[in-house]
Amino acid sequence: MMEVELQQQIKRLAIGDSVPVSLELRDSLALWGIDVDVQGDTLRLASPLQLLDTSAILDGLNAPVADALTGIEVHWSIDSTNTYLLEQAATPMFHGGVCLAERQGAGKGRRGKSWVSPFGKNIYMSIGWQFGMSASALGGLSLVAGMAVVKSLRGLGVANIGLKWPNDVLSGVGKMAGILVEIVPVKGEMHVVLGIGINLSLSEAEAQGIDQSWSAVPAALGLSRNQVCAALLNHLIPNLIRFGEVGFEPFAAEWPVVNCFAGQVLMVKLGDQSITGVDQGIDAQGQLMLETPTGLRHFNAGEVSLRRAP
Repeated sequence: MMEVELQQQIKRLAIGDSVPVSLELRDSLALWGIDVDVQGDTLRLASPLQLLDTSAILDGLNAPVADALTGIEVHWSIDSTNTYLLEQAATPMFHGGVCLAERQGAGKGRRGKSWVSPFGKNIYMSIGWQFGMSASALGGLSLVAGMAVVKSLRGLGVANIGLKWPNDVLSGVGKMAGILVEIVPVKGEMHVVLGIGINLSLSEAEAQGIDQSWSAVPAALGLSRNQVCAALLNHLIPNLIRFGEVGFEPFAAEWPVVNCFAGQVLMVKLGDQSITGVDQGIDAQGQLMLETPTGLRHFNAGEVSLRRAP
């Protein structure tokens, strides 16, 4: 089935219409992971499907945030929203550009991992931004983004979540969201792509590709994907603007409000070395501080992986 025709049929199903049964359509929907029920000679969705809508997202933005954006693109299927924006890094629309996708074929996570990205269920968002500072000065940017994600979800009613340094949003059950920061220099400026993935709905079958405990935004909250996207942008864009003006240091004071490992015994993996210590928060550059048997140590986000000590 041609993709344009398939999209038209999915849009009809998403608004509650039924469509005529055909083996080709059923096979195409199955490939996209969309479950349907057969009712006589028609198909209906087995569960509700809400598609991303640029107009709905824009309607939910604060005026200064909307003014700071150069555009919002929604893709039905894309390899990676981060990769797409990185390829646009030298274009005039990059700064303030937002890329969203209904699904990703090669979603990217931190440290080379993949991000599970089924169709029409979660948030796969990337934002392009440019900074007139060195790459080393961008060290705390993932924390700034992570804090914005936590605050936006808390503002929507998501309880008992916090940030695992530097950029994983955790609930009591497991990882709910993650941030991936990628940087490319263009004509002396740092062009940054911030990728944000948030689980809103995952089946056990879809989650088989996840190699750690995971969680999702509670369905009982009744949040729409477009509502979540708008809330994210309303928190994140002001943070990016402020970070570009003053750097990370003023944000450091906000860390205790989101740190879910405060005072706990943690283990840092640094190459083949394992270092255990008590979480003492972060320093003014956003580096993790651990009180170890040999004294206070500082760790850069790009160097290590972090977990609770066994």
